Amino acid sequence: MSDNISVNAEIAGVKVELPAECVSYLASAIPECLVSEWRPFILALTCHPAACVRRALVNHIGDYEGLPEGFYEKLAGDKDISVREAIANCANAIRCLPTKTIKSLVRTSVEAATSIAVILDDDVQNMGTIALMLAKHSDPGVRKMAAKNEAIRKKTMSILKNDPDPGVRFEISIALKYWP
Repeated sequence: MSDNISVNAEIAGVKVELPAECVSYLASAIPECLVSEWRPFILALTCHPAACVRRALVNHIGDYEGLPEGFYEKLAGDKDISVREAIANCANAIRCLPTKTIKSLVRTSVEAATSIAVILDDDVQNMGTIALMLAKHSDPGVRKMAAKNEAIRKKTMSILKNDPDPGVRFEISIALKYWP
């Protein structure tokens, strides 16, 4: 399993071997105030061989301001599905990524699509295109989450009202009743 990879590093002139868990912990401990000074280190962690490190990086600093250019794009295309799902669950990433990349994340997994359905808002470029994709998703759970999201509902009302799944139609009727 790739999460058990250790890393050779030099700390204060001493060569040490750090287990991936230690590097993962270090990634999760980066304070927001140090993001600009630590940009090279943060970018290096986006290429770390252990998925747990890349995932920790997204989960713990993904919503920070001032992350290095290319941070989200690099991790949105990660080979590990859990890293891509972490990016899909990051509101800043969804607001920054191009439409093509967000569409790719929607296709990653039901979990990624559901996360995007929850956080998608009008600040996302081409939001209507992504909303339509979520409203037509093959999984009814994703469509239910889309029905609960006001921004998506506004763009895809007619599709969601006529959804073949009774659970989706129920969610849209509740949403219309309480949040017209």
